[in-house]
Parts: sequence; structure tokens; C-alpha cells
Amino acid sequence: GCERFLRYINSDIAFVTVDGISHDGMISVKDEENVELVRIGLENASKKILIAVSSKQGLKYTYNVGRTEDFDDIIII
Repeated sequence: GCERFLRYINSDIAFVTVDGISHDGMISVKDEENVELVRIGLENASKKILIAVSSKQGLKYTYNVGRTEDFDDIIII
């Protein structure tokens, strides 16, 4: 599936969106299917950019995919 395909791609920039950004900087998603997609995308990218709507701040969901410091830039809209 997508995970297998993404493992073979090295990208200059990964744009990632998630379900929650907790107050302690943990990045999380609701659905287990998204965990590997986000992690693989981050592993193979030279630059990592997190994009989130402000309503995602302060939320924490079941599956952790990283921390805010794992990203080069964070854009909150």
C-alpha cells in the first residue's frame, strides 16, 4: 500500500498535518492507519513542516507520531 510506496521516496520537504498538538509538544493522530504514513514521511524528508489549524492545539490523541521539535517549521492557521 501507501506505506510501502513511501518508504522508497526521499523528499526535500514533507508537509504533515495531524489531529492534535499537546501542551507538552507531543504530536498525535486519531487513526492507527495514519501513524505509519506520518512517520515514514518524516523519516525520508530533508525538511519537515507541520501544518495545523489552531483548534488542534492542546489536543492529545491515542497515537503519538512525534514531537514539535521534530519539525523544522510549524505553521498554525
